[in-house]
Amino acid sequence: MTQKRVGRPMKNNNKVEVNSLIVEFLSKKKNDYGAEICYMKVVDKEGKKKMKCITVLDDEGIRMPYWVTSDKQEMILKVKDKFIGSIEPLEQGRLYSIDAEFESYCIEKENENIKGYYLKVPQMRAIIEIDSD
Repeated sequence: MTQKRVGRPMKNNNKVEVNSLIVEFLSKKKNDYGAEICYMKVVDKEGKKKMKCITVLDDEGIRMPYWVTSDKQEMILKVKDKFIGSIEPLEQGRLYSIDAEFESYCIEKENENIKGYYLKVPQMRAIIEIDSD
C-alpha cells in the first residue's frame, strides 16, 4: 500500500513565475558571445510585491537576471532575446506586460559550481495607452 503525503506540497524553486508584470523596454545590446540581451525596467506599481518570490532567493554566489540601481532603487531585468516569445521589434520606452519565468541552473566548472537563474519571457504584450482628454 502506498503512503499518501499529507500537508502542504513542497515548494519548487527550480522555476519561479511572475505574471502580468509591467515593464518598460530600455535597450538591446550584444554581449561578448554574440547573443542579443534585452534590458527592461520594472515599472509595475506592485513590482516589489510581485517580484518577492524571486528576490527572496537572491543569495551571495547566486547569479540573478536582474539588479537594483543604487541611485533610484529601480529593478532592471536582463533577458536574452531568444527567450522572449513574442513581439518584434521592441520599442524603446514602450510599456509591456510580461509573464516572466525564472529558471535555475547549475554549471560545474573546474573546482566550483556556478548557480543562478535565467529569465524567460514566454508572453509579452504591448500596453496600449489611452489618452484621457
